Amino acid sequence: MEEICKAIYRAIAEGAGGGYGVFYEDELEDALPEGERGRGAAAEAMIKLKEDGYIDVKYARGNAFCAAIAKRYPDDPPPPAVQDPPPPSRPVLPVILAAAAGGAAGSLICGIIFHVV
Repeated sequence: MEEICKAIYRAIAEGAGGGYGVFYEDELEDALPEGERGRGAAAEAMIKLKEDGYIDVKYARGNAFCAAIAKRYPDDPPPPAVQDPPPPSRPVLPVILAAAAGGAAGSLICGIIFHVV
């Protein structure tokens, strides 16, 4: 049963991607070892994983389950660390100079219009 629970846990962890995911019993049974398929082992393993607090099942209707990982399984390796990419560096000086030039040109145009009128 332990091997079946590990297989179901890994299938949910991969399919849910850190949140909730919808799984069908057929999909979960495909993750099981060859001799364990087709006898309700996936549903039994999900019940055990839910009772032990490893997964959270939002709903189960027919053969569809909405589930997410609640806590790490003991033998499960930690997820790989994801590093945020550094923010892109943007040139600041050209932007400031363009804004200043636009402000000066706008003031010059307004001054000419008010002088003429």
